[in-house]
Amino acid sequence: MKRRRRAAHTLRGRLMALLLVPLLTVLGLSVVADYRTALGLANATYDRALQGSAIALSSRLEGDADDAPLELDLPPAAEAILRTDPEDTVYYAVVEASGRLIAGDRSLAQATSLRPAPGTAQFEDVRMDGRPLRVVGLTHASVNAGFQATVLVAETTRKRDHATAAILKAVIWPNLLLLTTTLVLVYFGVRLGLRPLDALGEQIDQRGSEDFSPVPEGAVPGEARPLVAAMNRLLGRLEAAGRAQQAFLSNAAHQLRTPLAG
Repeated sequence: MKRRRRAAHTLRGRLMALLLVPLLTVLGLSVVADYRTALGLANATYDRALQGSAIALSSRLEGDADDAPLELDLPPAAEAILRTDPEDTVYYAVVEASGRLIAGDRSLAQATSLRPAPGTAQFEDVRMDGRPLRVVGLTHASVNAGFQATVLVAETTRKRDHATAAILKAVIWPNLLLLTTTLVLVYFGVRLGLRPLDALGEQIDQRGSEDFSPVPEGAVPGEARPLVAAMNRLLGRLEAAGRAQQAFLSNAAHQLRTPLAG
């Protein structure tokens, strides 16, 4: 226990502890910043693909508000391609401005209330049947025919979750390697930087009990020079006190020898 306490109170231990906290803080901030940046780029890529599907669906809308109801011209082969995804389940719905479901999944139309302005796309995270979905809404309006409908395309978030896990691993491991390398370099740098203090301690430890000569300050680091100067002043006072004590003992011995000789 004593050895552990001494090691904890060494200058090396204090320097390492003081450096470890900022390094861990920087690591945490770096991981969060890198993770958010990479995740934002990945989500933006998936969102663009989702929006592309919505634009493709809106281009298949046909109808005339005066003569016939609005319909979605989507062949079964095209719908199969739209719904084909190796990881996620894809849903779509086309809803007229009056609320009538033109085509697609009614549950999706009921799960979201996205009704963006014409020509704009909006994204939303919803849950449907207990599963999280990423939804894009795109309102298509025809000036000539006079109809307006909202196209909704959604997908589950499995590939986004996999991308999130992969990004997190890719971000954490390089930062941990960087932190470990930095700590090793700092550790050996601290040991190398404090080596003159070790040499100074060995030099003082090898002195004899009657050696009160000043410690040379030439090779002492600037931070330790006040300590060495104070030590030299203490050695000077100890040497003066030793000489005074020796003179007092010599005088006392002389005073004692005179009566004894008489």
